[in-house]
Amino acid sequence: MANNAKARRTASLLIGLFLFPALLASGLEAAKTQFGLAVGGSGSYLEIYSKKIVYSSYQGFFADFSVLNRVTIHTGLSLTMKGVDGSLSSWGLLPVVTPIRLRVIYLEVPLLVKVSPARPVYLSGGFFLARRISGRLRVRGSTGFDNQVEDLDYGYVLGGGFKFRLIGRGNFLEFRYGRGLNPVLADREENNITFAGIFGLYF
Repeated sequence: MANNAKARRTASLLIGLFLFPALLASGLEAAKTQFGLAVGGSGSYLEIYSKKIVYSSYQGFFADFSVLNRVTIHTGLSLTMKGVDGSLSSWGLLPVVTPIRLRVIYLEVPLLVKVSPARPVYLSGGFFLARRISGRLRVRGSTGFDNQVEDLDYGYVLGGGFKFRLIGRGNFLEFRYGRGLNPVLADREENNITFAGIFGLYF
């Protein structure tokens, strides 16, 4: 019952984050809304382990709400995979190196503000909230540690990109850096560090 209640609260937060820009934009007569698809590649790692970056694909859809001149609120819903391939060192009578492999798939909602100092270039910043869809932690080649992976990830995002037109449609290319503020594993104060290159296609 507790897990079901937690899942419902998380789902409500994700939906609220996604709908908030639309509610804000609905009160502004000049607001312009655009929807689209986003694809690209991402990489992630955890600082405590050897920094071998784990690469993955990025896919989802997004909505842009132009609320002021050169100011846009960006949100969406995407599937992202974060993790690490590395090792954890510890010392007792002898040094011990423990191989660790972590893979977590999240359903993620960003809430960013894009500011364009000079068209077509823009800078972006904001935060994200993500819910774990699945996850697998392997220590020394053995699984069964999944209950140590936290359900939520949230943090801040910084980025920049530019818009352009191709074959009569609007597009953008963007680079993002994100840092989680919630520990990934229950027993360690370690956060996800991610970066992504994203191609967006407006409908």
